[in-house]
Amino acid sequence: MITPSHNPPDDGGFKYNPPHGGPADSGITKFIQDLANTLLEGKLAGVKRIPLDAAMKAATTKRHDYIGEYVSGLGTVIDMDVLRDSGIKMGVDPLGGAGVHYWAPIAERYGLNLEVVNKTVDPTFRFMTRDWDGKIRLWILHRNTRCAG
Repeated sequence: MITPSHNPPDDGGFKYNPPHGGPADSGITKFIQDLANTLLEGKLAGVKRIPLDAAMKAATTKRHDYIGEYVSGLGTVIDMDVLRDSGIKMGVDPLGGAGVHYWAPIAERYGLNLEVVNKTVDPTFRFMTRDWDGKIRLWILHRNTRCAG
């Protein structure tokens, strides 16, 4: 999986998670970084391309329902009955829209009272404010972070 990273833009802006779901070790990320830089320096020579229509007809192309699989999997790690039965109303901001299309199926499948408050898809991350030094950083709260409130 390749996703936008919370790392500063100078550090590449993308992260790779291998199939086990955890972060890739430094050997893997260095290999990816070096290969990407080599391809960029060579103006993408050697990168194979195929038109979308041809790719969709290829025997190697398989459709996969990422949303359905993710949504059904949530019920195995989160007690959705507790959320639903609590009566809590949730407001969801997908922060740039990467997950915007997941929320309606989640709400429908589990009977949750939630509203997506921002459906804007913005791959440029313009919604992020600049930090004290003028740089944009995507900060992620880790599970051990405690918020005063």
